[in-house]
Amino acid sequence: MRLQSLVTLTFMIWNLVTVVTSSNVTYYNPVITGWHSDASCIHSGEYFFCATSSFLWYPGLPVYASKDLINWKLASHVWTRPSQVPNAGRNATWLNGGFFAPTLRYHSGDYYLINVYLWDTSFDESLLGTIYKTKDPFDSSSWSEPVYFTSPDIDCDLFWDDDGTVYLHTAGIRQQEINLQTGETTPPRYVWNGSKSRISVKLLVHQD
Repeated sequence: MRLQSLVTLTFMIWNLVTVVTSSNVTYYNPVITGWHSDASCIHSGEYFFCATSSFLWYPGLPVYASKDLINWKLASHVWTRPSQVPNAGRNATWLNGGFFAPTLRYHSGDYYLINVYLWDTSFDESLLGTIYKTKDPFDSSSWSEPVYFTSPDIDCDLFWDDDGTVYLHTAGIRQQEINLQTGETTPPRYVWNGSKSRISVKLLVHQD
């Protein structure tokens, strides 16, 4: 159900379709104009929130808010202080480097944004992962200093299990446990080997 809701929300926002309201007014998507790659969207309370890539633009990692999926406003930026990732704007050696493909999540009263910072094209399984946290996504200054972790790949995501375990997923295929306070992780394991002619899927099984 959670995945279905996310897919539906993403389709509503980014697909090039028209949305007609009960007042017979036509709106056109995409509704967030400009360059907003890799959107990650959630629904919390009365708002929808979307975080997008910003690469080397500062302030970075913008978060947008909407009550109706039509009218959007900039709520905050996550990356606003040099202390969060020192010399981030100077260390990247390629134009597509920096902060991209963030994932926005909400859990137990807190908003989390997880992301990797890329300084070159090596992708050597030791990427700088960052996790930011806030209780108020409308206040840029409330986003925390990041918890750093070593990421094996890009496209990070977080999942909270019922027993309190938090899982980190990267590139859609690798899974590991993560401590959100320290950034400590378990060794990654593959849970999907890609869409090849022979597909094997390993499911996470919980034992009581």
